[in-house]
Amino acid sequence: MTLSEIRDRVYDQLGSDLSVASLRYPTTLVNELINDGNRDMTVRTGCQIVDFVFTPQVNQFFYDLPSDLVRLHRFYRTDTPEKVWPISVDQLDLVRPAWPGISGNRLEWYFLFGLDQLVTGPSIGSVGSLAYSITMSQDPGETQMSADTDEPSVPRAFHESLIDYAVGRALMIDADEEMIQNTVSFLGNYQKDVKKLTSRVNEHIDRRFRMRPQDPTNFEPGTNLEDGISI
Repeated sequence: MTLSEIRDRVYDQLGSDLSVASLRYPTTLVNELINDGNRDMTVRTGCQIVDFVFTPQVNQFFYDLPSDLVRLHRFYRTDTPEKVWPISVDQLDLVRPAWPGISGNRLEWYFLFGLDQLVTGPSIGSVGSLAYSITMSQDPGETQMSADTDEPSVPRAFHESLIDYAVGRALMIDADEEMIQNTVSFLGNYQKDVKKLTSRVNEHIDRRFRMRPQDPTNFEPGTNLEDGISI
């Protein structure tokens, strides 16, 4: 659905008389609530998945990640199913300089430093064609829906959830006992959908990684899960 279609559905829930509903809940307010729901669901579920590719450099340990990183799901060599494993900082002293079978030119572990920096090891002995890919969830940030034809970043099957969110938040403005009960109902439906989509995202990520050894071309970077998620 587009922003305009979602907004119309929100008004349908808020009152049968659009002229009255739009006076109590201006279009700018409803648009803001829909955008809030879109960003909240996108960030909490990690449903906006992209692949970030980089090539390690000699004796470089720190690498900048995209500033809109929400969650790092998988880290692996692009030409093989080899996975790079996350460790905690307190494990660094326990990591041997050369693990059994390591040729000295590949990464074996990583951890996140701050919000958008990656620390990797052990040191790469030479720069070659060894590229690494990070599957991550992205924050839509300032990419807000503004035009009536814009669409949310959450999968289409969950556009209805944004209606529940916007209606529930709008009803909180009136704050009488009946409205509060209705708010609990709408926002309760929204929270259930957040849990459902989070589960689907995790299944999708696991499936992508399991598919990798058979056919790396199965990984198509995208802005959401429209084609990869099972609803």
